[in-house]
Amino acid sequence: MAGLMANNYDRYCAEYPPEDNKEEFALAFVKANLMKQDEVNKAFDTAINLPSFTSTAAMVFFLSIRSKLDEARKVKCEKAVLDLINGDTIPYVTPLCNWMFMEQDVTLFEEECVLSLIKGLRGEKKEVSLDAIDSSIGIHTKDPELLTKIFVCIAENLQPTDILRMNGCLRSLHEHNDYFLNMVLSFVIHPKGMYRIAGRRLWDNFHLESSSFDAQKDLSEEFQCLFVISMLQDYGNPETRLPKMLPLIDSKYERVRNILMGQLGPYLDDYMGHVINALNKLKLESKYVDVIKQYYERRADALEKRRSMKELSPRYSHMSEFQETMRLQKVHMQEQMREAEKGHKSILKDIAKNVVLARGGGWRDENGMVHHLAHIKFSMPSRQLVQSMTPMEQDEWLNELLKDWDGKTRSN
Repeated sequence: MAGLMANNYDRYCAEYPPEDNKEEFALAFVKANLMKQDEVNKAFDTAINLPSFTSTAAMVFFLSIRSKLDEARKVKCEKAVLDLINGDTIPYVTPLCNWMFMEQDVTLFEEECVLSLIKGLRGEKKEVSLDAIDSSIGIHTKDPELLTKIFVCIAENLQPTDILRMNGCLRSLHEHNDYFLNMVLSFVIHPKGMYRIAGRRLWDNFHLESSSFDAQKDLSEEFQCLFVISMLQDYGNPETRLPKMLPLIDSKYERVRNILMGQLGPYLDDYMGHVINALNKLKLESKYVDVIKQYYERRADALEKRRSMKELSPRYSHMSEFQETMRLQKVHMQEQMREAEKGHKSILKDIAKNVVLARGGGWRDENGMVHHLAHIKFSMPSRQLVQSMTPMEQDEWLNELLKDWDGKTRSN
């Protein structure tokens, strides 16, 4: 059929009327080669007037013929594509992403297609569609303004945390440090809680504690306050949060210093020495630093005295209950591991063989040689008090993270 269309378009239409064979007409044109320009124009004029021509094949047809049309027809073609996207978006994700992947230059039309496509994403296939969009445009899209538009569009029409799926686009924007940092900061201090969560995740994932950002120089008084509150309220990793936060102890704004000191107290309760190590690395010295260190010393001394009192330790005062709790915890972890392994075949089983370990942590190879296992250790800071929170306290904390700030909250 494609050969017939390429060789004799009029005969094809006579034998296979397009209005009765819309799908076949679209696919035949896509597969046809070296059609004359007047026949290309006839094919478009026929397709644009077909009723209910809204299938996936229709999208493929319009995307394929667009570059072969004169300007007047091209405008109509682009309108037809956008009309399809603005209807039921999901069926057109694959053909659009395949087309965008092949396009080398990102035009205004392609930009409009991407943004319209994102606005229409809904339901269970949203994540898969975002992955496809990221794969199709993340490679050759380097324009930081377009990438920023894409992320803002995702945040406004889907969920702000959905931008975390766009790894390719995020890496492309990260190459433009100023644009990337401005976007992340706008999320971190955003009035809506979900934006702040996404912003903090981006800050941690891309290690912006190592960037050239200087909160004292780059942020106003109000934004310094919001930056402090947002970055400390979720008790995130001190290794990524504190390097750009603690220098605000020397902020020229008294309100900023007071807010930082108020927020840092509960944060230090959880991370203790990590906060002091960060202060020492930054070589900060002021009366506020002295207050923090004195508070740490008093708290560390109180905790040491608390640990030395066996009467307060469940290991001694409630031995049977403690042992039963530890046993149940072990059983629970084993059940969790078995559940996680169900239906998951490890790739290691295909590239490695099983070895039985003897006591002492050694194993014997086929030649009888005894080898010892390498010692690998990894550590990272974790909150000390999170396990002591009651379910109600955890819910209140999560609600506080998700809470949207109104104008009154921001001014306070």
